[in-house]
Amino acid sequence: LNGKMYIGSSARKFRLRWEQHIEQLNGHRHPNDYLQEAWDKYGREHFLFNIIEVIDDKNLIVLREQFWLDVLWSTGMLYNLTPTANSQLEFKSP
Repeated sequence: LNGKMYIGSSARKFRLRWEQHIEQLNGHRHPNDYLQEAWDKYGREHFLFNIIEVIDDKNLIVLREQFWLDVLWSTGMLYNLTPTANSQLEFKSP
C-alpha cells in the first residue's frame, strides 16, 4: 500500500521463516515494532512476501542481505530498524 519493504534473510526454508513472521505479526508480538504497527494499521492483505534473491552458499546470505540494505536504506522505504544485516545463522535454540 505504501511501497515500504522489509529486507531479511533465511538460511532455512523461506516458507518456514515467512510463517514465523506471519504468526508473530498476527499475534501482535513481532520484534520489529515498526513493521508490527504497519501490519496492524494496513492489514495482512496489503503485504506481499517475495524472494528477491536465492543464494546457494549460506556463507554469503548475510552479505547479500547487507547488499540489499545498502542499496535500499537511503530510500526511506524500509521497515528495517537498522541498516545492518543481522545473522541468525549461528543462533541455536537452547
